[in-house]
Amino acid sequence: MQYAICLLGSIPVRKEPNHRTEMVTQLLFGEMLEILLTDGNWIRIKNVHDGYQGWVDSRQVVPLSDENYYKMRSLPVSYSAELIFPVSCETTGSELYIPLGSRLYNMKEGSFTVGQSRFSFSGRMYTFPFKSDANTLMSNALRLLNTPYLWGGRTMAGIDCSGFVQLVFGLSGIELPRDASQQVQFQGLSLSFINEAQPGDVAFFDNSDGQVTHVGILDGEGQIIHASGQVRIDPVDHQGIFNPETKTYSHQFRIAKSFIGM
Repeated sequence: MQYAICLLGSIPVRKEPNHRTEMVTQLLFGEMLEILLTDGNWIRIKNVHDGYQGWVDSRQVVPLSDENYYKMRSLPVSYSAELIFPVSCETTGSELYIPLGSRLYNMKEGSFTVGQSRFSFSGRMYTFPFKSDANTLMSNALRLLNTPYLWGGRTMAGIDCSGFVQLVFGLSGIELPRDASQQVQFQGLSLSFINEAQPGDVAFFDNSDGQVTHVGILDGEGQIIHASGQVRIDPVDHQGIFNPETKTYSHQFRIAKSFIGM
């Protein structure tokens, strides 16, 4: 097996090996990947953190030797707690900006090393394991309010509904799958009624075919934070999400689950 790492702020992962095809997700700084297949400058990859697959331009990732890959997998990981923040590469003297949730390995005195490159970072971080709670989770969700919706997005520049939920929970040390249809199957406590929900619980919504297509985070007070057009707060009940602007239900409620403390 061959491995690589994303050392740019974020890069697109596409459905097919072509820059014009659909972006299905993104890789964030510090995320590692398995290389499954090569097609010219394109590689089919699997994100080792959530198992998601797609195609990336091989020129946008940095190869990792088996030794470095397994070493990094065993290192303590910190996550950037800044919406966007500069990282300096001490080896090359260059600088780049990384998004919220970027992975920083074995941080010591503001520096970390990837292969032969040494980086410095002076922003706030979450270092695991740490005791997270619903207040931390809700605070991070609210920081992303008004982020524009972007299919496949995972950053404040653009994010989709499941990318939003995955990112927010990841910052609390809970690594959820990438898509809403996968997240609904993740181990958690199913709630019989949506009015039983506590802050930080998750609600899923389905389409007319019964497929789960949308997800958001409940505030425990009859509202949901979700990415639809933009990250926004809307009323929610046993029927679904009510859009105050159109006076209609935009999403049909399927099930609510609690992942905190699981």
